[in-house]
Amino acid sequence: MRTPQQDAHEQAVQSPELAALVAAARELELPPLRVNADAIYQGFRAQRARTRTRVIGGLALAASLALAWSLGARGQDRDATVVAERVEAPAVAVAVEEVAPVEAAPQLIAAATVTPEGDATFEVLAPRRIRLHDGVFAITFTGDLAAGDPDATFEVLAGDQTMILRAGSARVTVAGHHSEAALERGAAEWIREGKRTKLVPPDPRGPEALAAEAERQLAAGERDAAIDLLLALVRSYPAAPESRTALVDLGALLAAEGRKAEAYCAYHYYLERVPQSPVRADVTRALAKLAPTDCDEFTPR
Repeated sequence: MRTPQQDAHEQAVQSPELAALVAAARELELPPLRVNADAIYQGFRAQRARTRTRVIGGLALAASLALAWSLGARGQDRDATVVAERVEAPAVAVAVEEVAPVEAAPQLIAAATVTPEGDATFEVLAPRRIRLHDGVFAITFTGDLAAGDPDATFEVLAGDQTMILRAGSARVTVAGHHSEAALERGAAEWIREGKRTKLVPPDPRGPEALAAEAERQLAAGERDAAIDLLLALVRSYPAAPESRTALVDLGALLAAEGRKAEAYCAYHYYLERVPQSPVRADVTRALAKLAPTDCDEFTPR
């Protein structure tokens, strides 16, 4: 008895082409199938290894992607932080130290003129105040004596001495701590150790004319006039030979007039200026009769 499956199969192979294939298949000799427990176990291990490799590879890829994403996120965060710091950082207050402006060196007042001789130098301390260094200086100040302003003066520091020039011109010589001033015209004071001495300009008549006139006044009995002429001589021309003799005459005349302190100073300066004088012994005896005194204020220095 034929089953429906057989009928369908018979109907299927009725096709000439299919029948040829079926016949060829039936003629093939199939290899023996050898399946046991070891083969199944080895197949299972190989399949699990392939699966594990795929899983590990997938995990590694996922980890790499995660790490790249994390680094990218951190970089973005860092960039964002830097930008935020640049944008949000408060301004730093910079303390700027104020520099005091450099004061300009004082300029000499236009009314004063200082002319050094040779390499002599001086320093301007203020418009009306200077300091002289060693040397010889010609100084002129066109002050107004008629104004009577005590501050309208020109101050000259020379060694340990000071000259206050109110008007006119003077010649100042400085050598270390010592200095001398000769007023040529005008009015001035000389300060030494706090003591002031009025400077007198030279008499225009000259030393010879003054000495001759003093002799005439003495011959005429005009002692006071002779004293004034001799004082003018020693004040105006202290280095002149006529001044040396005038100091001896002044000592005698001043002592006779009772002006003992001035007489002492006249003798004192004569011995100082003429140490080898032939009349030194006589002058020394005359000096010993007078009381010693301070001669800083005595004008014929």
